[in-house]
Amino acid sequence: MCIRDRFYVFTNFVFLCLLPLPLIGYWGARKFNRNAIGMYMGIVVLFIAIRVYILVFDAGVLLQIIFALIILVEIWILRILWSLWQQLRDLTEEEREALITDAYLHVQSRVMLIW
Repeated sequence: MCIRDRFYVFTNFVFLCLLPLPLIGYWGARKFNRNAIGMYMGIVVLFIAIRVYILVFDAGVLLQIIFALIILVEIWILRILWSLWQQLRDLTEEEREALITDAYLHVQSRVMLIW
């Protein structure tokens, strides 16, 4: 087994270990929790960094194209997370609870630009 093959086994193991971490992002978005969303943004940045490292030091063209596309999607997800994180900063606790329970609460209309 060459060094590059061992590196892939290690990175697959790392991605396998990090796989449950996006559940933090799901939970944070579901409960409108800024701390959990911030942690998930950090996880996305970590995923991007690992993929950029593999992208730079791998010779496989197909893998480089796939990772480049994945990195672009993750950057887009990071931008959406950043917008949500900023929007949650302005919500009061009552507004956040109303959003969680799906109760109608008249709030000032907010425009969220995704891209």
